Amino acid sequence: MIDPDARRATVAGAVAGAALVATAWAMLGVPPLDQVLAAYALPGAAAVGAAAGWARATRRLVTPGALAGVTFAVAVASTWRTYVAPEIMPTPVGPTPLGWLLLSWPVILLVAVVAGGGERLVRARVLAD
Repeated sequence: MIDPDARRATVAGAVAGAALVATAWAMLGVPPLDQVLAAYALPGAAAVGAAAGWARATRRLVTPGALAGVTFAVAVASTWRTYVAPEIMPTPVGPTPLGWLLLSWPVILLVAVVAGGGERLVRARVLAD
């Protein structure tokens, strides 16, 4: 049976991940998400958020959520600084930093899982001593 708290944390992480990405994308005023990118990026953001929520609820791991959150914050700040803050908004030639983050969500998920595994190993070693 699945723990109800773990299920709630996983669903909350998935909803938060997708909602944060969609909100940041809309607030930054960068070119709108087209349907193909949205169909790829929003489920990816949900998967990263769900993994972080599950890791926190079931294993008490902080690293996956922190890594995803810091990466997201840096991408949003970089996109804002480059494309929104200047008086004359440049036209993005390629993906913005937030766009790169949305495209590379499998890498973010993999790194978060590996970092969480590392945190778990360190905790096991510290508790074993």
